[in-house]
Amino acid sequence: MPLLKRLTWFLVFATVAGIAAVIAFVPNPGRAAVAVLAAGSFGWFVMARIAHSRYTAVLKQAAGELGLACLTSGAEERGSAILERMRVTSEADVFRWKVDGRLPAIVGEYEGFAVTVRVPVGVAFDAGAPDSTRIVAYHNVKMTGFTIYDRSKVRKPPAGRQVLLDEPEFDRRFLVLAHRPDEALAVLSPEVRAALLESGGTGFRGIEVNRYGVFLHEEGKVSSAELVKERLDLVVRLAKAARELGGLRGAGS
Repeated sequence: MPLLKRLTWFLVFATVAGIAAVIAFVPNPGRAAVAVLAAGSFGWFVMARIAHSRYTAVLKQAAGELGLACLTSGAEERGSAILERMRVTSEADVFRWKVDGRLPAIVGEYEGFAVTVRVPVGVAFDAGAPDSTRIVAYHNVKMTGFTIYDRSKVRKPPAGRQVLLDEPEFDRRFLVLAHRPDEALAVLSPEVRAALLESGGTGFRGIEVNRYGVFLHEEGKVSSAELVKERLDLVVRLAKAARELGGLRGAGS
């Protein structure tokens, strides 16, 4: 559970308990109850700042260890050659929903791919979706795309064509949905499946592999630099396999 969510649940419990105590023990509880609510609101503001500071520190640590840039201001973002190139070469909607987002952000070239780590503008055009940290390796591969879900986190299976990999352990753990099963079968090689099994998760919305890149969303603002590095290594592994698929198609055309 993200740090801010844990702190929020604690604050809600403490505020409700405080109001209950005021009602139970204070003769005229009105003003005291309002004071407890005000303290709770101020506490939430403080906790949000703490969580954001922790998130910024995590991104700076991960960026430093990976040799990437951590952008913390609008000026730094406007000065990023990678983001400027993607802004110029992408459609406006593609850039907004798949590249753009809030600061701070990790941006750079990692193992031959442009990568970003940041809280996005929105997820799947869903303005009501919870905050998430989007971890992406970008590519440009002609493919329809597919999504990999952790079955333990799927309450209601999404609609789509299920792909079985004929590997019992993998098929028990993951649900793969694809319009073209051949793409998923080609990208999810035994080595890639092993990496997924060792990864410990696919984020809270699954891993989406499409023509633009490989997208993984961790719920809330990440609070571990190690998690950022592990997830980035995973999406890059999948991006490499997708790029190989594109190369095979080019060679065969």
